[in-house]
Amino acid sequence: MKSYKACSIALCALAGSSSAFTPNSKKSAAFTKNVVEKKVVQPLNVGSTFDDFRRKRNSDEGRFDVKAGDIVLEPAYSLGYGSVFIGFLLTLLFSDPSCPARDFGGLCPPTVWGTFIGSQFALFGAICAMQAYRLRFIVTKDGQFKIKNVNSDPGSGTFKKAGKAELEDWGENYVVGGKNSWKLNKFINYEFFPNEYFPVLVYFKETQTPKEKWDMGIGVLDKRNNGQMHWFPAICNCIDLKKQWEARGVKKM
Repeated sequence: MKSYKACSIALCALAGSSSAFTPNSKKSAAFTKNVVEKKVVQPLNVGSTFDDFRRKRNSDEGRFDVKAGDIVLEPAYSLGYGSVFIGFLLTLLFSDPSCPARDFGGLCPPTVWGTFIGSQFALFGAICAMQAYRLRFIVTKDGQFKIKNVNSDPGSGTFKKAGKAELEDWGENYVVGGKNSWKLNKFINYEFFPNEYFPVLVYFKETQTPKEKWDMGIGVLDKRNNGQMHWFPAICNCIDLKKQWEARGVKKM
């Protein structure tokens, strides 16, 4: 009888002690919920990611702040390097059809026509790369668009993004004369071809140039005759250029 009571007491003590290791139902539910929530993978919001990237890019050094001072646009070498690469591919494409190595996938000498076409692209690319190195496009605080030459002598340039090089006047415009400087409030249209993300040519039209010179150069092709046309290869950061023109309210048809 005494042993039965002792066993009963031992079983009760064991049951009571085991309940101490049993988690509270409310606490257990809360713990499980937290674990589940932490394991849920949130979907990637690509649009938000790119928006954050654009906001960070646009706020970099106040480049799109009209009051930030004179902005020197970064040079772009993609057009120059890309044209040289295309010229190389065209030279290989127009290879000699009588070359026996063609049957085995080997390289063959280019034809005269292939050499001519490829060299033209390569020459254009080389000129664009050289101009991108030596020219800088500037949007000034007082609302002007300028083209300046990079002086190879080191100095303390006051323009942003000019590095250690000083910028100097590029000389007169080779078509209509005068300085390569135009007031933005005299612009009546601008465009990037095919667009600012993959630009080849940049176009703008202004009325600052005297009217009697509007038909000079490529202006002879302008049937509207409502301003002076300007074209130049896309050798600067065209995304930044468009942002600058938009920020300053440049007119666009």
